[in-house]
Amino acid sequence: MEGVRLVLLLALHYGLECRHVDFVTAFLNGPIDVEIYMKQPEFFDDGSERVCRLLRSLYGLKQAPRIWYKTLDKYLRQCGFQRSKMDGGIYFRWVNDSPIFLTLYVDDIVIAATTENIKLVLTELAKKFEVKDLGNVSHLLSMEIKYVPGQFLSISQRGYIGRILERFKMANCKATPTPQAKGDFPLPGDP
Repeated sequence: MEGVRLVLLLALHYGLECRHVDFVTAFLNGPIDVEIYMKQPEFFDDGSERVCRLLRSLYGLKQAPRIWYKTLDKYLRQCGFQRSKMDGGIYFRWVNDSPIFLTLYVDDIVIAATTENIKLVLTELAKKFEVKDLGNVSHLLSMEIKYVPGQFLSISQRGYIGRILERFKMANCKATPTPQAKGDFPLPGDP
């Protein structure tokens, strides 16, 4: 989540647009680097008790997220992006004297770039993966994002907090400015 906030701040600083993109069936894109076998699915089983060797990743495999990340990382580097040394989910490159920043979160990506460079990145991604352009970033990871390029950025989790309070039947609780009541309350055994 820190990577998302950082890229949004960089976009604000450079006056870039922010686009939210989803990779469709992301975990199915990567080749498996070890031998994994599975029983035949019920609808495919012919009673022979044969097993299937997986050639590509599947949802539900414990390796699936890592395989997806390695696949996407390799492709982004082939496209000229550099991975941040501080955060493995942030990538950047310069095109036509303008920065492009990407931040990844599983199968979501935020692209911060000029309109022209966003089109370039979307075209590059679509060559290898099925992507869905969700438009300007407005909701991501339970955050409500209001953004005007180069002018204004607001990130709120008010809706998420409200849902948590309702879930734990605390929607009508009284707010307090501090997590602990005022005053000193010694613990048993303290002098």
